[in-house]
Amino acid sequence: MKKFLVAAALIAFASFAMAPAAWAEGNMRKVGIVTILSVDPAGPSPLFKRLVLDPIRASVPDLNITFELRSAEGKGDRYPQIVTDLVQQHVDVILAYPGPAAVAAQQVTTTVPVVFMIAANPVTLGLVKSLEKPGGNITGLYEELPDFQSKRVALLKEMV
Repeated sequence: MKKFLVAAALIAFASFAMAPAAWAEGNMRKVGIVTILSVDPAGPSPLFKRLVLDPIRASVPDLNITFELRSAEGKGDRYPQIVTDLVQQHVDVILAYPGPAAVAAQQVTTTVPVVFMIAANPVTLGLVKSLEKPGGNITGLYEELPDFQSKRVALLKEMV
């Protein structure tokens, strides 16, 4: 969970950093977050605030950003409606975790950028054309890269 939140926030920030005019002072931006995990309707959890909101705001003090946090509350069939709601809220980007949330986001919108953090292969899921060139409005982090396991072992041996 911690790794996802930090990675997703950094990806979202990086994607917006490529379009500085969009982040001009005074322009409020919305980041929609779709997750299976429970979310406190009263506001972001202290962990979410500490790991995501505070680092983003500290790194770019003038950044006007709000987060629309939505949970499927353990019911994956709710993803399409949640994503539809976020699109209707005019979010600037959608962060999706886990894979089924990303699949739902891909099916609901082709215009809002979607950033995923998943364990399953995004090519196999049909989210992206390839890892090198995802294409479309979707990109993200793939947690398990089996191709890199041997490289990780070689790097560890070299370090030892």
